[in-house]
Amino acid sequence: MKTVALIAALTAGCGGFDRSQGFACETTATCDPARVCEGGYCVIGEREIDGAIPLDAQFDASNDAPGCGAWMTPHIGDGCQLQPPGPIDLSLQGDYVFDTFDGSLLAPGSTTKTFPPSAMVMGGLGLSVDAFTIPPSTRLRVIGPRPLVVASWSTIEIMGEIDASSVLGQPGAGTNSDLMCVGRAATAGGPHTGGGGGGGGGGHHGAGGNGGIGDIVNPATGTAGIGGGALATLPLLLGGCGGARGGRGDSGFAGGIGGRGGGAIQLTARNSLTITGKVHAGGEGGAGATASGNNNGDGDGGGGGGGAGGMIGLDAPVVMVALGAVIAVNGGGGGGGADDQPGMRGASGAIASTRAMGGTGGAMTGDPGGPGAAGAILVGGTGTGTGNDGEDGAGGGGGGVGWIVVRSPSPTLNGTLSPLATTAP
Repeated sequence: MKTVALIAALTAGCGGFDRSQGFACETTATCDPARVCEGGYCVIGEREIDGAIPLDAQFDASNDAPGCGAWMTPHIGDGCQLQPPGPIDLSLQGDYVFDTFDGSLLAPGSTTKTFPPSAMVMGGLGLSVDAFTIPPSTRLRVIGPRPLVVASWSTIEIMGEIDASSVLGQPGAGTNSDLMCVGRAATAGGPHTGGGGGGGGGGHHGAGGNGGIGDIVNPATGTAGIGGGALATLPLLLGGCGGARGGRGDSGFAGGIGGRGGGAIQLTARNSLTITGKVHAGGEGGAGATASGNNNGDGDGGGGGGGAGGMIGLDAPVVMVALGAVIAVNGGGGGGGADDQPGMRGASGAIASTRAMGGTGGAMTGDPGGPGAAGAILVGGTGTGTGNDGEDGAGGGGGGVGWIVVRSPSPTLNGTLSPLATTAP
């Protein structure tokens, strides 16, 4: 049980009745939120925050009232920044798309709905809801420039799917910008007429893998892209870093573009959080290098590095991940290097405890380009070293793993978590 001091100024009496009559009471529930019932009158005092008090009485957005969302403040910042909780309806089966840019929700059948009013918390878009449930056969795809923060005043239950992964053409919500990755960003593969180097994979909880060296017969110094570094400390809420571009090859053909890092989601519940479905924020696979389609101008560019996995935070007094549930923030696979044919794109981070496969190298005549490296799944691990070498364009490095962070006194984690969870106070 938690008590919170609620402060208010005494108001002057209104004409036509005795001032004391205006503060007469039988129970605290009949007093305003700043008062308790003592001796038959509403007086300034401490009120217990429990299930018997309406949500609107618990929530006070003034700066001097620590009762507004005090239960969530230790882990997602000042709860007073959030709006009062509201209802949310995800009852239709099918795919929803929520955009953290403007808070819009596209429901199945292209019907636009609106989530409860939002506010910025933890650097993301925070939603304050009465309860939050994803039914079976329902998928919530989360996109946009900011991470998503869900603060439920009762329970969160995920029976369907929440998807903040980055895939071809559509990054997950809050994927890391290049600016946020300064100092640990992956580097591009170097150019080489005999074969461009593969781009480095993105890093986050784990480092990204290095790209391969193009044209191993006549290698040039520094042609392999270097994987991005790992974060030394647990971030508040942060998406994964992207992979780097592959090096330019023969005839000026560009290397493959690096995959984007996975997005970021925070799920915070006042009472309990249960997952029987899937929550994932994997990195995007790196693109394969382009080619001319004939052996007179091979292409020979290096593949792009895979993006790192993102971040998923789970926070409640009771956190339960059931057997059969999946929570994954795996790295994307590196793209394949080119020869006469383009390299193939690496797979995006797997929704399982398996590695995302790297893209195969392109070939028509002679030796093929190098295949990209698989993405990472190990705790703090790298993206499986380098992309395979080839006499043509080299493969990109795999993306590193992201973060799964659990804050709960005694969580039950029976499902598949890839990587394993990091516990935090």
